[in-house]
Amino acid sequence: LSAALQTLTEQMDVSGAVCIAGFPPEQVSYRNLQLPFTGKKKIGQVLPFELEPMLPYPIDDLITDFHTIQKSDGGNLTDVIAMSVEKDAFAGYLAALKSHGLDPNIVSIGGFPTIHFLNSLADMPENWLLADLGDDRCTLFLVVSGEIRLVRPFPIPRSADSKAQSLFGIIRQTLTAFSENLPDDVQFEKILLTGSGLTRFAEEDRLALETMLEIPVKQSEISQHLDGRVRFSAEKAAPSAAVDHALTLALAQIEGRNGLNLRKGPFATRKNWAEHRQNLITLGGFALVILVLFFINIFIDVSTTERRLENLDRQIHQVFRSTFPDIQRIVDPHHQMEVALNEIKQTAFMPGDTENPVRIIDVLNDISQRIPDTVDVELTRLVIDNETVLVSGNTDNFNAVDDIQSRLEDSPLFTKVTISSTNRDQNENRIRFKMKVDL
Repeated sequence: LSAALQTLTEQMDVSGAVCIAGFPPEQVSYRNLQLPFTGKKKIGQVLPFELEPMLPYPIDDLITDFHTIQKSDGGNLTDVIAMSVEKDAFAGYLAALKSHGLDPNIVSIGGFPTIHFLNSLADMPENWLLADLGDDRCTLFLVVSGEIRLVRPFPIPRSADSKAQSLFGIIRQTLTAFSENLPDDVQFEKILLTGSGLTRFAEEDRLALETMLEIPVKQSEISQHLDGRVRFSAEKAAPSAAVDHALTLALAQIEGRNGLNLRKGPFATRKNWAEHRQNLITLGGFALVILVLFFINIFIDVSTTERRLENLDRQIHQVFRSTFPDIQRIVDPHHQMEVALNEIKQTAFMPGDTENPVRIIDVLNDISQRIPDTVDVELTRLVIDNETVLVSGNTDNFNAVDDIQSRLEDSPLFTKVTISSTNRDQNENRIRFKMKVDL
């Protein structure tokens, strides 16, 4: 690892780069468990105690994480794949990275981002296997009904005459051991190969393994499914399946799909504020500019509002002066207008004190409404006081006088209508009349 990192840092500048790492899967202990909880928080709290009798190490010397297996039947039981790593091995791994200026915030487990990515592709079958090949090891991932159900690492002897034969034995052994946890009718439809060990896994090995298993065996070719999410230098060809894990780690970071992370407990990342000093200064500068603009905006809004209020005050004074020209001194136009309007309302009623005041305009309106346009009548005098209305006028005949009396008597405003006098005007050939109307 140190030699590879030395080569990397010599060929490119890694300062300021985001580092995501995958811990070697062969250094991880995997256990399938069923727990009576459904919440991830509770599972994380109970998991170390459940694993303790199953592992050959003290639980305090391990870092644990888990993958939840989603089940269609629901229920209160949760199937998980627990993963444990020795703290000493993990500390050495981080130290090797930090010695070359790399401090990853996320350390997943090699192969998991790859299996998640491949399993999300639309053309993948429900049941399939992924074989992650290394120099002298192989990690198998079993996918059943679209869910990752088993992870197992195995050594591959370097002296093996046939890599295909060795891999065939590993796969057959794994399926046999796990058969009691699989549905009876499950049939694996495909095996994909990935990992750095593919450079030493020849085409004839792949064909031989396909013949022995009677299942299609293909390389993963993740670079063919990137859809432009990761770009490569123009002078370099698309990478081979040997770097699938690096590609899927990058994709998980880009798309925010970080699941497993061994950086917890004593290895949890701690922010170095000095490292982000320049970013904080820049952010503070932007915040100051925004704050200044905010106060400028408030000042402009207040000034605009004050000018609008001044314009409204001028308009109110103009309306007040045009409505009440007799009032010269304006102190509180709203209150003064209310007082003036109340005085006007008082003059609209009959003079004198009464419990049910009648407005003069209502009397005039009622008389006007009750005498139809077809009646030839001219009212020449109208005297209204607190109790009576004296009406004088002329019409064309005596019947019209009686009709007017009858109509006015139907009014709810009047209690009695009396014809005081009627006589014919010889000069104008009109009937002059006087009436007394009691309110």
